[in-house]
Amino acid sequence: MANTATSIYLDTDDALDLNANPDYNFQKNDFTIEMWVYPEAGGVATGGGRLFNKSNAAYSGIMLFVTESSNEPQTLTLYHSNNGTSWTTTTANTGIHLNADNWKHIAVSSTNGLISFYGDGKLSNTYTHSSKTTASCDPPRFGTNQSGTEGFGAFYDEIRISKVARYGNFDIPTAPLSSSQTAGPGVNTLKPENVVFLLQANNTTTTSDTIYER
Repeated sequence: MANTATSIYLDTDDALDLNANPDYNFQKNDFTIEMWVYPEAGGVATGGGRLFNKSNAAYSGIMLFVTESSNEPQTLTLYHSNNGTSWTTTTANTGIHLNADNWKHIAVSSTNGLISFYGDGKLSNTYTHSSKTTASCDPPRFGTNQSGTEGFGAFYDEIRISKVARYGNFDIPTAPLSSSQTAGPGVNTLKPENVVFLLQANNTTTTSDTIYER
């Protein structure tokens, strides 16, 4: 279970960058991105903040964007690019809403171009790609855009990216994630070779001490 004592904190001018990897070339391939997020009050940059995108290109693959709003909750929106020069005109409302100073489990799972969004284990919306996203192995980035702006201040924990679509409605995790998973209600089997990135909290210390990247 995520908690602020063992998670990674990113201020609005901080970012977590991963290494480049062909497995991050999502296009219409199967994948799952999941994490716990605890938005900081007032932690969304003017105009909105980027929870997830690519670190070295303006329009690369997909982006998860948090709206700036004086009212709670804030909306999480998916953008994707199929040309590398702009976001598509059609964006997807994930149906996931974030409240400041509250943990939220987010999962984005794609299979055959159908992207499903889950907030706290419940299906919130779906979106079908009209075309492949831009071919991009660019490194993923959490917290800002490629220029270090559009920041999203939050605690992040239990981040896992895998190259399989893994979920239907499911019980939110109550223990640290791992690189494997046994099939169960709403949850598909996950093997270590399917996991591209895993950031796992250490519940007994004040640091997140396990970072696995294939």
